[in-house]
Amino acid sequence: MNCDDVQEQEIVEKYVTGRLSGGEAEAFEAHYFACERCCEELQTLQTVQSVLRRRTKAAHRPLQARWLAAAAMLLVVLGAAWWAHRTGSLRQAVRIARRESPVRVENARDEALALLARVDPPRYVRSVLRGDGQERFREAMRQYSLADYGAAAAGLQAVAEKDPQNSAAQFYLGVCYLMEDRNSEAAERLRKTVALGDSPELGHAHLYLAKALLRRHDTAGAEVELRQAIALDGEQRQEAQRLLERLGAVSSAR
Repeated sequence: MNCDDVQEQEIVEKYVTGRLSGGEAEAFEAHYFACERCCEELQTLQTVQSVLRRRTKAAHRPLQARWLAAAAMLLVVLGAAWWAHRTGSLRQAVRIARRESPVRVENARDEALALLARVDPPRYVRSVLRGDGQERFREAMRQYSLADYGAAAAGLQAVAEKDPQNSAAQFYLGVCYLMEDRNSEAAERLRKTVALGDSPELGHAHLYLAKALLRRHDTAGAEVELRQAIALDGEQRQEAQRLLERLGAVSSAR
């Protein structure tokens, strides 16, 4: 089994929904363990399936309505994940779904943007610190490492107010706000990080600012930040490129 077989036969979808035979499932497993692209597509669809399951359990609606909402969201998010292969069919499917239930398709797009805006907090690598506030910064980052983002934000805010040029404090404060769903405040701090210019956090600041803007449905602003992250050609380039491509698929499906 190769990637062409997976795409043409919709193997990922069949695997997640349990429609492969035992031999077909084993062949796909042998393939995706060694294939980064197919493994990523599988993880994306499993995430979508999990979201759909939670949404349909929480919604007390007739079966047909639940199915239409789930189908619309699935079409949009799958298109975002597989934009390179399915952009044309995605547009057609969303147009059909829109005729059936336009409000639910808009909700589906919101769900797709929410998935794209999901944040995994970047790992903090301890560095040699200089200047005032270094002990407070260390303590704040200890809280950050423990996933206590509220406590970390309080400490980082104090550091950032005392030393506005501290790019690390501004950046991680923005990330903490994202983890707390304080998206406007997150965008403000991440913009301050970007405004400081060249720093170890610059590329990631563009990337996480894009996610903050996506949460506010500012897709145009998010695209600008992603292109800036890509142009810097740092370690965040690949993730920014992938996110930009998926965002393009979601936007084109409107």
